Amino acid sequence: MRNYNRKTDRVTTANNVMVSVEAAVRNGRSIRDATAEFGINFMKLHHFCKKSAGLTVVPRQEHTYQTFTKCQEDAHVNYLKTATKMYHSLSIATSFNRTNVANFFKNLAQVRDRYQFQAHKNFNLDETGIIK
Repeated sequence: MRNYNRKTDRVTTANNVMVSVEAAVRNGRSIRDATAEFGINFMKLHHFCKKSAGLTVVPRQEHTYQTFTKCQEDAHVNYLKTATKMYHSLSIATSFNRTNVANFFKNLAQVRDRYQFQAHKNFNLDETGIIK
């Protein structure tokens, strides 16, 4: 449209009201409280603050149902990785006892007798790879 005339004034907010709301936020009021008191939309104040002197509106959390901050989440991930490595090493160490070793070599002897494997056909298989 070439010459648009607004039909209502329900969306317009006086500049002095926006400045006073911004001042209230700068003095420590929460943005949601200030917008509720002055009857202004939250996003409208957000856009006004972005355009003005650089008051930034920081969301409280990244996601709606976020429990931990990013720093706490990283700390938990590092702890779980360390605990997993410790548990894996512990489970290997506790299963390496006289009874289990004796059972392993008894089973190995039975398999070698049953299938008559030659020495060059013995391989060591574990989670890291194959050793000939």
